[in-house]
Amino acid sequence: SSHDKSFAKKITIGSRVFLCDNLAASGDIVLTTKNTKNVLKRLPALVASAVSKLPAEIAYQERLMDEIKSREVTESESEGILIEAVRRDVLPPSRLGKVIGLWDRECGRCEDEQPRYGDQPTAWTIYNVLTETMRPADHHGNVPVAMDRTIGLTRLIEEELDLAA
Repeated sequence: SSHDKSFAKKITIGSRVFLCDNLAASGDIVLTTKNTKNVLKRLPALVASAVSKLPAEIAYQERLMDEIKSREVTESESEGILIEAVRRDVLPPSRLGKVIGLWDRECGRCEDEQPRYGDQPTAWTIYNVLTETMRPADHHGNVPVAMDRTIGLTRLIEEELDLAA
C-alpha cells in the first residue's frame, strides 16, 4: 500500500507465490481490491474468498503430481517436451546436451546404468531431469528466474501430456 493509496491491496496465496520489489505479485490465487477508505470492511470477505479456494487448488496440485509420477512417456513425447522446454525458455539451449545425457542415464541407455525409475520412464523422470538442469547458475541469487522456469516446466508437462484436465 502506498501513502496516497494509489496501489491496490492484494492477497496472494498458494504454493508458487512471488512478490517483486516493484510490488508485482503472482501466485496460484491473487485477489485485488482498491485501496479506499472502506478497504478494511472488504478485507474479511476477500480473505475468506481466497482461503475458500485453497482446498480445490491443493487437491488439483496433488492430482497433478500423482499423474506426473505415474504417466509413462514415450521417446517421442520426451523429445517433444525437451524441444518445447527450450522454446518456452524453461531450459536454456546451452543445457540441452546435459539434459539429454541425464535423460539417457536415468532411462538406462548408458552402459552399466540401470534405469532409476524402472523400465519405462515417466513424466516424473523428465520433470526431475529438467529440474536438475534448468536452474540458473546463480539460482540462489536469481530466485525469480528459477521460479518462472519451475512454473513453466509444470505447465509444459501438464499441457504436453494433457494431465489433470
